[in-house]
Amino acid sequence: MLSSSMYVYPNVPTFTFVNATYHSKYISFIGIEYENRQGQPLEEVPQSIYQMWINYGNGSIPFIIYGYYYQVGTTIDPELLAGKNWTYVVSQLHNSNSLIYKEIYAQANLITKIICQIDGNKPFNVCSHFIIGNTTSNLSFYQKSNAEYYSTLIVLLSEDLKNK
Repeated sequence: MLSSSMYVYPNVPTFTFVNATYHSKYISFIGIEYENRQGQPLEEVPQSIYQMWINYGNGSIPFIIYGYYYQVGTTIDPELLAGKNWTYVVSQLHNSNSLIYKEIYAQANLITKIICQIDGNKPFNVCSHFIIGNTTSNLSFYQKSNAEYYSTLIVLLSEDLKNK
């Protein structure tokens, strides 16, 4: 799957969360694909999430809620991925000197760190390497919302970020 060829950074390898859910004793995940590549509605956004998305995210995509934190946009530079295919991106994930590797793993580690912080550092075998030092460092691009606490990770994306 690739992003729209009409974007500033066209043809970025991406994936879908249509109908995706995940539940464990540590976390729940709900993915919402707001619209398709043509800007047509795809999945309905629950009103409470929609209000948070508009109020805190100004309608920007992706909009991610982590417990009582939210993230607007991504920390991964889309220009790094523009015009690349999945084979290339995956190959870069095996090269620790690659900027793609560094940005994707940094984002994944920040997501994991926030989930661990919210979930009381459980499970310990996953969260233990985030406990040392200040657990809130590197969270400056996350903003604490005044919304009610959600123990569910919610990702609101546009299917516009996908190939037909």
